[in-house]
Amino acid sequence: MNENLLWSATQYSRLINQVLDNLQDAFCVISQEGNILKYNQTFKNFFAKETNLTNIHSISQFLSDNLYEAFKLCLESSQTQNGEYFCTKSQKWLEYTLYPFELGIVILMKDITERKLQSDKIKQSEFFLKAILDSTSDSNFLLDRQGNILCFNKAAAENIARHYGKEIKVGQNMLAEYSLPNTSEALKQNFISALQGQMAETERLLSFPNGEQVWVHLRVFPVFNENNEVWAIALNYTNIHEIKIQYEKLAEIARLQSHYIRRPLSSILGLINILNTDGISTDNQEIIERLKESAEELDKIIHEIVYKTY
Repeated sequence: MNENLLWSATQYSRLINQVLDNLQDAFCVISQEGNILKYNQTFKNFFAKETNLTNIHSISQFLSDNLYEAFKLCLESSQTQNGEYFCTKSQKWLEYTLYPFELGIVILMKDITERKLQSDKIKQSEFFLKAILDSTSDSNFLLDRQGNILCFNKAAAENIARHYGKEIKVGQNMLAEYSLPNTSEALKQNFISALQGQMAETERLLSFPNGEQVWVHLRVFPVFNENNEVWAIALNYTNIHEIKIQYEKLAEIARLQSHYIRRPLSSILGLINILNTDGISTDNQEIIERLKESAEELDKIIHEIVYKTY
């Protein structure tokens, strides 16, 4: 009977070892004194392929400082500890969980190297994108479907601080916090259009709480996810105030010039038309005809200037 029990226990132990060694996650049991009681092949691959871990008397010999500190904290507090760190021996990023029990600590570890690399690539892309957005003078906002701010660039933060006298923060509702009486309804309509997948753009004179008035070119456009669904709305404000003012000045100059030039020109054309050419030599008639053609050509040019200006 005892032999059967011993054989069963041996078989059971062997089966457990096979199961543990087939785990992709690393498994290790460490006593309260820091001795390794049990580990699987994955754990050995992570830390010491050429070493018999059972001969190591202190886990501080192969665990990193932050993981060793987590081990001590787990023992002292009897609470589960979580974290991640880079294993220099295996050159892998590992996510660890430490579970306390009566005899010591159970350590489970997962290889998150691929996930970490992907995360780093995403962060790098976000960094480059933010650098590009921060280098422009346009104000850019990204909103969720409820109008809450997800992110913004440097120019947006500076303009909000200047015009509203407050600090912009992620989570604020753009439509509620920063709407203006003369444009709030139009912005809401543009926002709704963007939610339906349509881009909207307009030029508006914005009157801010600090008393400033600024002409802007506003673009509101949808941002789609991989399923071609609108998951966010982007706002782009371009300051066109100087351009608008210059355009208005040019329009006024063109209007004044056309008015003051066309009046005497009209008089010249009128005089030419009523001029009696009877008894005038052929040479003088030709001069008068050329004068008329030049005056009409000048009148046509003035018409084109006025038309293109407006």
